[in-house]
Amino acid sequence: MSSPFRLTRRTALAAGAAGLAAAAWPGRATAHPNHGGIVPDLRMRFAEPIELTRFDVVALDGTPAVRVTDAEGGVGVVPAHDKLADVRSLFDRLAAPYFVGTDARDLPERIDHVDVSERHYKYVGMPFWNAVAHCELAVWDLLGRRAGVRCTDLLDRRRRRRLNVYISRFDRDTTPQQAVEQASADLAATGATAVKLKVGGRMRTTPEQNARDVAMVALARQTWGDDVEILLDANGSYTADEAVRAATRFAGYRVGFLEEPCDWRDVEATLRVHEQLEAKGIKLDLAGGEQDSMMTRWRQFAETELFRPMQPDLYYVGGAIRLLTVARIADSAKLPLTPHAPRAGLAAYPDTMVRATIPNLGRYQEYVRSPEVTDGTVPVPDAPGWGLPWDDAAVKAAVAG
Repeated sequence: MSSPFRLTRRTALAAGAAGLAAAAWPGRATAHPNHGGIVPDLRMRFAEPIELTRFDVVALDGTPAVRVTDAEGGVGVVPAHDKLADVRSLFDRLAAPYFVGTDARDLPERIDHVDVSERHYKYVGMPFWNAVAHCELAVWDLLGRRAGVRCTDLLDRRRRRRLNVYISRFDRDTTPQQAVEQASADLAATGATAVKLKVGGRMRTTPEQNARDVAMVALARQTWGDDVEILLDANGSYTADEAVRAATRFAGYRVGFLEEPCDWRDVEATLRVHEQLEAKGIKLDLAGGEQDSMMTRWRQFAETELFRPMQPDLYYVGGAIRLLTVARIADSAKLPLTPHAPRAGLAAYPDTMVRATIPNLGRYQEYVRSPEVTDGTVPVPDAPGWGLPWDDAAVKAAVAG
């Protein structure tokens, strides 16, 4: 069966000349050879081996987290994703043991081979990469603490001190009036000028839901005028035909993008939506990719310009190195990246730091209403590692469980 993906002329040229992205992704003699200049060679910063000895799930001030410890007693930590409990067996049996006993300086190479080590390939998918991401992100924090630098400095460099954000909402069962009132309150509290609203019923829809959604978007545009960027997320609610009809209606209200219109597994359906909207001259970008972890899929998305922006999730895709690899793929096709990150507070620190290093970042980045959002922006943490508030003593004292 032939692939549903087809190269456009522009992206074919971009894919064939991916190295030209070096202006944004500087290739250096110190770069790790497996990642084309994305990740610096850690051996240039750390002269001696750093043996990783254990990974634990701990609680810090009530926040679930993953802690890594090295042979000299150094520690690193990362807030746990809310799905860690669901993938805990993969973390305990596959991901953590794979990294124990290895040199932290070899982290990029270990990430390159984790999916083909032993029988890991039999488990590869979002749950597996989520487990791996917790280990990888904890190691980055350990390295940052050890060197006394931010993870942005280890990954490449910090390009931004603050991120422009859109406020992500999650309600689908509100009336149009309630949805717009609640979103307006979020915008007023945060100073944001962009918001993402939910449409469809999540992997399904009904005529009643569709009518509610159109009324909501119409009321939102009437209420906010052109002062607010309206983004929509369907969570795979539509068939291809339903998505085209919905997108046609939404486009009349100057919507910025429609995220995940069809079942994420059915790329052919989403591609049909993309092609039909183009054929009709309807200007509405599609966004997606949060569920995807295979690099072959990301390359196909870039080659077809299917998603603008592309939306990898830091945890679902397997951590910082792999997310930055997706960013490089997107940049080779001149596509923006807006990672899926419906988080706030400490849970968002790693997301925020990684995004601060990406040259082809989209105009707005996902966030949820939180006190740290002011004037529509959030600060990039400025302390060593991921910038988390727990010092080494607190991290070491946390009880595993």
